[in-house]
Parts: sequence; C-alpha cells; structure tokens
Amino acid sequence: MNHSLSNFIVGPSNRLAYQVATAIADNPNGTYNPFLIRAAAGLGKTHLLHAVREHIKQHKTACRVTYVTPDGLSRRLHNAIRSGHVETLRDQYLKTDILMVDDVQDIAGRQHTQGMLLHILDEFMSSGRQVVVATSTMPRNIPSLEPRLCSRLGCSLVVEIRPPEPETCRKILHHKASLRRIELPDSVIELLVSATGANIRELEHHLTGLAAFASLHGRPIDDDLVLEMLQRENPTSERQISMIQQTVATYFGVRIADLKTKRRPHVILVPRQIAMFLSHELTSASPSEIGRLFGGRSSASVQHACRRIERLTRSGAGVSRPVQALRDMLGNSHVDNSGIGFPQDDLKEECG
Repeated sequence: MNHSLSNFIVGPSNRLAYQVATAIADNPNGTYNPFLIRAAAGLGKTHLLHAVREHIKQHKTACRVTYVTPDGLSRRLHNAIRSGHVETLRDQYLKTDILMVDDVQDIAGRQHTQGMLLHILDEFMSSGRQVVVATSTMPRNIPSLEPRLCSRLGCSLVVEIRPPEPETCRKILHHKASLRRIELPDSVIELLVSATGANIRELEHHLTGLAAFASLHGRPIDDDLVLEMLQRENPTSERQISMIQQTVATYFGVRIADLKTKRRPHVILVPRQIAMFLSHELTSASPSEIGRLFGGRSSASVQHACRRIERLTRSGAGVSRPVQALRDMLGNSHVDNSGIGFPQDDLKEECG
C-alpha cells in the first residue's frame, strides 16, 4: 500500500495530526518533539508514521529513520541476548536520526523491551533527535508500564485522531475505490457509509465484498446490489458486540484486550462493565454469549455488571455521562470521540 502524505485523506477528525506529521516530515527535530499520535485501530496512525518516514527518505536522504514496533524490538532483543550482542543492537538504534515507535501499547508486560526502549528514548531526547510514537492507549493507561518510560512518553505533544465524520468517510471510500479502479455511484457511497458509520476497516471490507459480489454475479454496482450484499451480511450479535468493545475501548483509552482480561484494576473494570451493559442493552445476545465474548465470563458476571451500571446510571453517578455518550456514538453514523480520556478518578469516586 502506498502510505504517503498525499494519499492521506484529511478531515476535521485527523487534520491536526496530519499537520503536525507534515511539519515533522519537512523539518524533523523542530518544534514537535517528541510527538505522540493517539488513535484507535484503523484510523490512520500507522499510515502517518510510514508517510513521514517515506517523505524524509525521499527528501532528506542524509537522515536515517528507524521504524520499530514492540514486537519487532522484542524479537531483536531476544536474539541479541542469546548471542550476547545487546550493546550492538542498542548502538544500531542510536546511530539513527529519527525514531518512530508504532503500537507502543503492545509493550505492556515486556520488562526487558521496556528497558531497552527507555534507554533509546533517553538518548534521543537528550540529543534533541526526533521521536514519533503511535499508540491506541495513552501511556498512563498501558498496563505494567515502567514509570520512567511512562514519564518519557507522557511529556510528548499528544494529538488525537478521532473516528472520521461522514463526509471524510465518503472521501476515504471514494479514494480507496479509485485506487482499485472501482466506480461507485454517489448513492452507493451513501449506503455504505450509512451502514458502516465511522469504521474505516468495515468500509474497506464492504468495498472488497461489493467488488467481488459484482464480479461473481456479473452485475453492475448499484443500490440494489449493495442492499442485497448488506442483507446477506446482516450484523450478528458477535459483530455488534465487537463494535461496542472497540467504541468503549477508544472512549476510555484502554485496549480491547483489557476488556476481556481477568484483571480487575478500576481503570479497566468500569469500562468493561459498561461495555457488557451496552452489549446487553443494544444487542439480542444472551448473557452467556456476552460473557463468552468478554473473555469467558459467566452469565452471572454479566448480569451483575448490567445491574451495577444500570443502578449507577439511574442514580446519576459518574457513569451516566459516558454511558449516554457511548449510546449516542453507537446509535449514530458520526462517532464523536471528544469524550476520550473521561476522568477515571470521577468514575472511581462514584463507583467505589
């Protein structure tokens, strides 16, 4: 895929992130250092990282750019420890001019990898070299993150990418269709955006399915074909609950995996219970089915969570606002995540 700045569709939800990324691509080590992009999966943070890297490689050939993920760093560190070349590995990273770390939330629980990244970040920051980080979870909410590493990441300029507005979704869908040389009537685009909302991956999924459906049946892509395809892909409770989990995780700045884990810290417990409550309220899934999709919990656990959130919501406690905001998000095609980062302390005070 061509990850370039010119290929990035800009709208109100991602404009600031795009502007900062472009400024860094033109002038790394300038004002925006370190820079952290916070976004849910599929909203373009990885696209921006690759686009900045490609722009720098093309226009600033003297700059050496290193792109790394926690998975990649962990594998290289494991091999270096086995071969006794940890210092060599560290030096390889330190010889570059620009460091890009993608999916930094995946570093949770990897103590050796955290130690290596902390050392690298300290060297880059002390020398004023550019650091760009992408994450789906704010550093303070990453489980088991080493405090010093949390502090380094926390001092970044943080810019949010929110789910796109309907108009941006239309532009993205039109652009992706053009890349595949698929002609989509405006009415078809409207139907797909209405059916999918702000989920870009779902848009791509529908576009791929529509092209295949039309080719297999030898039919033109029109409203009737889209409606037929959507009826065949009628969302199951499992897909609906997956959407709820993604929306709740984005709102509270936690990972979807956190909603399914057995761990019970408050920063995870309340979002998990709200997600189970909304799954019960907005889908036809049984408590046992909901429990299965939340890490194998019992139906009794789901029912307890639903009763608790319902009681707190009716009492006007701290969960009332986020629950209503999430209902609105899940009920509208436009998802406004301005509520991301809802203060957990408020929830803790109200929920105990």
